[in-house]
Amino acid sequence: MSELLRLFEEYMKTEKRSSANTVSSYLRYASQFEAEMLDRDCLLTEVQKGDVEDYIHILIRRGKSAATVTRSIASIRCFYRCLVDLGLRIMTLRRGLLR
Repeated sequence: MSELLRLFEEYMKTEKRSSANTVSSYLRYASQFEAEMLDRDCLLTEVQKGDVEDYIHILIRRGKSAATVTRSIASIRCFYRCLVDLGLRIMTLRRGLLR
């Protein structure tokens, strides 16, 4: 697990006070997103809205359910809110997928 995901896990546990099940689920989806971005040589701190949109389209093309896609989006949103709250990213991805 990357350092950013470790920070995200701690953030979910302490700041968000999420249940163990939610933490596990969000980490799984964030890890899958991280793997896809690394395959594209895209650092998580440099991801743009279009990268997230492309990823969502990939999930849909792979036949992932609407529920899985929705949970992935929620996890990615929370991950980037975490980075902003921790001062590791100046702004969240805006409009559309990430608010």
